[in-house]
Amino acid sequence: LIDGYPWHRYADLIQSVVVEEGVTTLAEIAFHGLDNLQSVTLPGSLTTIGDAAFAFCPALESVEIPAKVSSIGKEVLITALRTLCQMLLTLPTGAK
Repeated sequence: LIDGYPWHRYADLIQSVVVEEGVTTLAEIAFHGLDNLQSVTLPGSLTTIGDAAFAFCPALESVEIPAKVSSIGKEVLITALRTLCQMLLTLPTGAK
């Protein structure tokens, strides 16, 4: 979690994020490390998502990427993707 962000002192309370229409870029590590973040709403105006914007947000359940996004940084959803892969790769009971 980055100390210099204005929401740092509220990080444990943040469960959802709504980025307002008109925003075109999410900075790198914008919401990095928000342990309780579950949902994100991004505006149609968004074109760029910076590196690790939602990295290490283990509770994140969904993010819909707007159609205008043409640049997505590295490791944007690193922890959330790992959780998703674990869910998808769960074998049925008795499978070997």
